[in-house]
Amino acid sequence: MLGLLPQIGTGFGAEVLADSPASDTYMRTDMSDILDEWGETLTVLRDVETYSNGMATHSWTNQGTITGEWQPVSGKTIMLEASMETKSEAVVYCSIGVDVEVNDKIQRTDGTVMFVNYIKKYESYWVIMLTKNTK
Repeated sequence: MLGLLPQIGTGFGAEVLADSPASDTYMRTDMSDILDEWGETLTVLRDVETYSNGMATHSWTNQGTITGEWQPVSGKTIMLEASMETKSEAVVYCSIGVDVEVNDKIQRTDGTVMFVNYIKKYESYWVIMLTKNTK
C-alpha cells in the first residue's frame, strides 16, 4: 500500500505524468480509487472559542467527517518545507476541499486522536501530517 502513495516532498506520479494534460484527471481518479478501497471515516474536531459573561471558553466541536487513508509514519518524519520543520507520527491522504485546518484534531473510529500540524496540497489530494503533541 505504501508504494501507491507519495513520499513526502514528491508528487504522486510526477515523474511520469507531469507533462500529460490529463495528469490531474488521472491522479484524481486514482486517489478516489485508493480512498474507496482503503479510506476510513475520520472525524474532524476544531477548538472553538465562545464567550459568556466576558469569559472565553474553549471546546472541541465536531466539524464533520472526511474519508481519508490514515498511515502511521515509521519513526518521526521531519519535513522541511518553506523553512518549516514538522515532526509527525501519522499522515492522512484525502480529497481536496475537505474542511480541515492546522491545529484541528482528527479522530479515528478506534478513538485514536492526533493534531493536524501541516497540510500539503498536491494536484488532486491533500497530505495531512499529524502529531500527538499540540505544538
